[in-house]
Amino acid sequence: MRTPWQTFVQPTVEEILRTSQVPGMVIALTREDGPVEHLVLGIDGFAGPLRAETLFPVASITKLATALAILGCCTFESWWQSWSAIGAALLRRY
Repeated sequence: MRTPWQTFVQPTVEEILRTSQVPGMVIALTREDGPVEHLVLGIDGFAGPLRAETLFPVASITKLATALAILGCCTFESWWQSWSAIGAALLRRY
């Protein structure tokens, strides 16, 4: 199921994939009391298709723990607006 945020974000993600050495990306988004929605683009490191359920290796568990701690200390909206132009534009538009 495609929702407006996916349609809005997809061109930017496609440009990142074209101009970087990142073969694929999975973005998950949830809203209060809503289901998790995914945007899945590209392939994995072995040229296989990515899926919403794809597991990614973590190079440093400290990065994950730090990110989770930061997200727990502020609302998603305030974090997203502070750190992502995509998120700020998305929140203004929708």
